[in-house]
Amino acid sequence: MYETPFTLDGRAHGELNEQYKRKTIITTSHSFPYIKTRVAVISREQVQMLKLVQLCIHTTSCRLSLSMVEFFVMIN
Repeated sequence: MYETPFTLDGRAHGELNEQYKRKTIITTSHSFPYIKTRVAVISREQVQMLKLVQLCIHTTSCRLSLSMVEFFVMIN
């Protein structure tokens, strides 16, 4: 999976309220790491396009949830 920034008018970067991120999931013929340096891509799927502000909120909430889980695991 990788993420690429973009704007609706085609530029890679712009003002904060114009920026989006596209998540792309690729499926390969072999798992990583593999002996060869190049692995054939079987399929590519673009998952979602999020405004950068929405992505920041989502990322922050995911990190907070993960931190809370780790905290409760530590105290138990």
